[in-house]
Amino acid sequence: METVTKNSALNIEKFRQDFPILSKKVNGKPLVHLDNGATTQKPKQVIDAINNYYQTQNANIHLDEMPPYKAGGGTIKTVTFEKTEYADLPLKFEAGTPNIEGDIGLAAAIDYVNEIGFENIGAYECELLEYATAKLSGIEGLRIIGTAKEKASVISFVIEGVHPLDIGTILDKQRIAAHTGHHCTQPLMEYFGIPGTIRASMVFYNTKEEIDVLVNGIQKAIKMLK
Repeated sequence: METVTKNSALNIEKFRQDFPILSKKVNGKPLVHLDNGATTQKPKQVIDAINNYYQTQNANIHLDEMPPYKAGGGTIKTVTFEKTEYADLPLKFEAGTPNIEGDIGLAAAIDYVNEIGFENIGAYECELLEYATAKLSGIEGLRIIGTAKEKASVISFVIEGVHPLDIGTILDKQRIAAHTGHHCTQPLMEYFGIPGTIRASMVFYNTKEEIDVLVNGIQKAIKMLK
């Protein structure tokens, strides 16, 4: 099914094909990943760049003009109160191996996002937020926590009379990945007088159809728990 958006500059189904995990099936049905606030998925372009590094380039960096970014055993030749003389290459860089593959993956990710366009991504994620807010607001007993006019495409909510963990457990059984708990903001939960929330966080590879699946999953959970 082709995803129709107001923002015609984005072909969401094309981009979804770049993310291998989105084709995964759970209990015979496609995974619905709405937990991007905790973990965003990586496109093939980033995965391939990291794999290529490990397969063809993996080694410590040995550039003699560079000072070591950290010191440790085996990286120095002599140390006095006046100065430190570092060991010859490659030892001066081998207190630990930097996260080289992380930089390579980051570069690929930046290229990927730039190709799509930040403005296009932002416009579509706002569209998802509006759609999800309207759909979730129609569920009886559901209260959205956080309704600022300018916000990211993240919706935290509670259901009257139902613990967030119970909702999350049933959503998980329906292959819907959302986040439940206090989200490292216990003081905020205490302020609202709630034990936690259910959080759906959406990005540009999510679809309105997935939001519909979330809404149906929540309604099913409410019927089971009340």
